[in-house]
Amino acid sequence: MSQSFLNIPGLPLGLRNNNPGNLRPLPGNTTWQGEIDPDRVNNFSRFQNIGYGLRAMITDITGDIVNDKQNTLRKLITAYAPPSENNTAAYINAVANYTGLAPDTRINADRPTIEKIIRAKMNVELTPAHAARVSQADINEAFSLLSPQVKQWLGLSGAASGVSAVALFSIFAALTYLVKKSTRKQPRRRK
Repeated sequence: MSQSFLNIPGLPLGLRNNNPGNLRPLPGNTTWQGEIDPDRVNNFSRFQNIGYGLRAMITDITGDIVNDKQNTLRKLITAYAPPSENNTAAYINAVANYTGLAPDTRINADRPTIEKIIRAKMNVELTPAHAARVSQADINEAFSLLSPQVKQWLGLSGAASGVSAVALFSIFAALTYLVKKSTRKQPRRRK
């Protein structure tokens, strides 16, 4: 189970809320998986543990890339951290420097890329020293909590079993060959 930083004094707000992406509550009565009562003072979501906060962050970023076509760092960060509230240019540069992705290069929605982006965003939102408190185990748990749809977007659908479509096809082809070979009529040997 992921660690919880809920309400620990002296930590940045994103950690105290187990919300390292500083996500706002969803509209209406919709809530994120693992979300608890929101922080009404600061208007940020709060989560049971950091794994659920990371899951929401991964889901949000992946959905923005796949569905909303915010498929460059510039588009993604500008929507996420608008100039009316943030130094968006500095945010984009910080994420670009950390990830090695150019601001206007198309982002792939895959686990390695998303993981780089969430780590970079945590560095900006929490500071690098506090972001380092979020462990790889917490991130791994967050990926395991993703919905089947988000796992599919990230190409992780068959990841749990470790079997790819290519491997399944190869197994099917081999089995088909063996079945055909074993059911062929064998020539009768003359005595």
